[in-house]
Amino acid sequence: MLVLAVDEADAVGAAGGLLFDRANIGWVIDVRTALRAGETPFRILGVPVGALAEPLQAPEQWPDTLVVSGELHARDTAVRKLFSEAAGRPDTEVAMWGGAWPRDTERGDVCVEHRLSCAAIAFKSHAMVAAGLPSHVGVTEQFRSGRGRLGIAAAVNAAD
Repeated sequence: MLVLAVDEADAVGAAGGLLFDRANIGWVIDVRTALRAGETPFRILGVPVGALAEPLQAPEQWPDTLVVSGELHARDTAVRKLFSEAAGRPDTEVAMWGGAWPRDTERGDVCVEHRLSCAAIAFKSHAMVAAGLPSHVGVTEQFRSGRGRLGIAAAVNAAD
């Protein structure tokens, strides 16, 4: 899973539980931030963090999942291009937190949520403090995704 965010507060606050839970079950996670990020919050979550490469290019081997900050998507042309390319691939799931779902994305806009494990709630709380955020953690994290079959989270109101 490749996760692109503005900084550590953006990534940890919106997706820290997802990062912890997926890393805990063996997913390979690659977090990249546009602004220099402290490593401590990510170390707490058990995932590596690196700088968003300039210029951002399509990877040789596409990730199964691309999760992007809506704020970063709105302000970075290369991130928008990568997101659009990934959304066009049938084997890559795309998801976003915050911001507006891209109108040019062929896949629909499905609201999904990740229910955090008890361990994720505890570790995310500590990671949020390390990222300079309040320690309160909800039991779910909400994303928008381009498909109804989701590997990262469950569709909200899937029965509707």
